Amino acid sequence: MEHAADADVDGVGGVVAGLIFARVTLWLLARVDAVPISVLLQFISTFAVWLIAQNIGLSAIITVVSHAMALARRAPARVDRRHRIASYAVWDVAVFVLNALAFLLIGLQLRGILTRCRTRTGAQTYSLRSPSARQ
Repeated sequence: MEHAADADVDGVGGVVAGLIFARVTLWLLARVDAVPISVLLQFISTFAVWLIAQNIGLSAIITVVSHAMALARRAPARVDRRHRIASYAVWDVAVFVLNALAFLLIGLQLRGILTRCRTRTGAQTYSLRSPSARQ
């Protein structure tokens, strides 16, 4: 029961922290005139939110997701067109590169996964226990 309460605190605290960090990020972005600095600030703030949440014991994933959702919801109304167009272009490229990297890493692991699947029986392949625990 204690672990469930900790998970609830981490989750709710992560959402609240993400919203607070989003307000701070929007406040900073509104004061930056240079487009490259604005885009760089977006990247840095995302990583900073992750590191801060992790260091204070909150769920870093939930914090970053709530931060990003709040920014995506509020930024278009508060950031001028010039910054928004550049930001969308940079984030589209970043998402493309990360997706390509994810598929590349999955592809590199595929041979080992298929080899392990061929050497085991069906029951061993779909078992939830590790091979050392079966002995």
